[in-house]
Amino acid sequence: MLITVEKMLIRWLSHKNDKGDFFFHNHDLEDCKDWIEETFERTHNVSTIERAFRQVREDKKVHECRDASLPSCKEKRWYVISTLR
Repeated sequence: MLITVEKMLIRWLSHKNDKGDFFFHNHDLEDCKDWIEETFERTHNVSTIERAFRQVREDKKVHECRDASLPSCKEKRWYVISTLR
């Protein structure tokens, strides 16, 4: 069975949610890249994962996803609840 980058990303988000972590910044996608490599033994670059995250948000494939950026910070911050709860 072929598992897509989107599905791996959603599983990573669920993994973070299970640990009580519902917020992440764009730089955390590097952690996602490493987690995918360790968990699925597949290598993807961060830009592919960013594109998958954009698609997941647009297609509403997670239970909840809100922009939670802080006004004093230039980096995007997201509040995400995975569909795999």
